[in-house]
Amino acid sequence: MIIGSRTPAQLEDLLEGVGVELSDGVLDRIDEIVPRGTDLNRDDSYCTPPAPATSPCAAAAEAGRGRHGMISSGS
Repeated sequence: MIIGSRTPAQLEDLLEGVGVELSDGVLDRIDEIVPRGTDLNRDDSYCTPPAPATSPCAAAAEAGRGRHGMISSGS
Protein backbone atom coordinates (compact mmCIF):
# COMPACT_ATOMS: atom_id res chain seq x y z
CA MET A 1 0.00 0.00 0.00
CA ILE A 2 1.22 3.50 -0.74
CA ILE A 3 1.23 5.63 2.38
CA GLY A 4 0.54 9.32 2.21
CA SER A 5 -3.02 9.86 1.04
CA ARG A 6 -4.19 13.31 2.07
CA THR A 7 -7.89 13.04 1.40
CA PRO A 8 -10.55 10.36 1.88
CA ALA A 9 -10.90 10.19 -1.92
CA GLN A 10 -7.17 9.45 -2.33
CA LEU A 11 -7.37 6.76 0.35
CA GLU A 12 -10.38 5.13 -1.32
CA ASP A 13 -8.55 5.18 -4.66
CA LEU A 14 -5.51 3.49 -3.13
CA LEU A 15 -7.60 0.89 -1.30
CA GLU A 16 -9.07 -0.30 -4.60
CA GLY A 17 -5.67 -1.85 -5.35
CA VAL A 18 -5.44 -3.90 -2.15
CA GLY A 19 -6.46 -7.16 -3.83
CA VAL A 20 -4.30 -6.70 -6.94
CA GLU A 21 -1.62 -9.36 -7.34
CA LEU A 22 1.11 -8.97 -9.94
CA SER A 23 2.27 -12.08 -11.78
CA ASP A 24 5.87 -13.26 -11.58
CA GLY A 25 6.32 -12.16 -15.19
CA VAL A 26 5.20 -8.61 -14.42
CA LEU A 27 7.42 -8.46 -11.32
CA ASP A 28 10.39 -9.77 -13.35
CA ARG A 29 9.77 -7.13 -16.00
CA ILE A 30 9.65 -4.39 -13.35
CA ASP A 31 12.99 -5.66 -11.99
CA GLU A 32 14.44 -5.46 -15.52
CA ILE A 33 13.32 -1.86 -15.91
CA VAL A 34 14.20 -0.74 -12.37
CA PRO A 35 16.57 -3.20 -10.68
CA ARG A 36 16.00 -3.83 -6.98
CA GLY A 37 17.79 -1.31 -4.81
CA THR A 38 17.77 1.42 -7.47
CA ASP A 39 17.47 4.89 -5.98
CA LEU A 40 14.90 6.70 -8.12
CA ASN A 41 14.89 9.94 -6.15
CA ARG A 42 17.95 10.75 -4.07
CA ASP A 43 15.91 13.43 -2.24
CA ASP A 44 13.91 10.58 -0.66
CA SER A 45 17.04 8.82 0.62
CA TYR A 46 16.48 9.50 4.29
CA CYS A 47 16.55 5.80 5.11
CA THR A 48 18.73 2.95 3.87
CA PRO A 49 16.88 -0.37 4.04
CA PRO A 50 18.90 -3.42 5.09
CA ALA A 51 20.27 -5.66 2.36
CA PRO A 52 18.30 -8.87 1.80
CA ALA A 53 19.79 -11.68 3.85
CA THR A 54 20.39 -15.17 2.58
CA SER A 55 19.38 -17.84 5.04
CA PRO A 56 22.17 -20.18 6.22
CA CYS A 57 20.36 -23.12 4.62
CA ALA A 58 20.12 -21.37 1.25
CA ALA A 59 23.77 -20.30 1.43
CA ALA A 60 24.81 -23.88 2.22
CA ALA A 61 22.75 -25.23 -0.68
CA GLU A 62 24.35 -22.72 -3.07
CA ALA A 63 27.80 -23.82 -1.85
CA GLY A 64 26.95 -27.49 -2.43
CA ARG A 65 26.62 -28.29 1.25
CA GLY A 66 23.67 -29.81 3.05
CA ARG A 67 21.50 -28.08 5.64
CA HIS A 68 24.06 -28.55 8.39
CA GLY A 69 27.09 -27.35 6.39
CA MET A 70 28.23 -30.81 5.34
CA ILE A 71 29.17 -31.62 1.76
CA SER A 72 26.19 -33.06 -0.08
CA SER A 73 26.50 -36.42 -1.76
CA GLY A 74 23.95 -35.41 -4.38
CA SER A 75 21.25 -37.78 -3.13
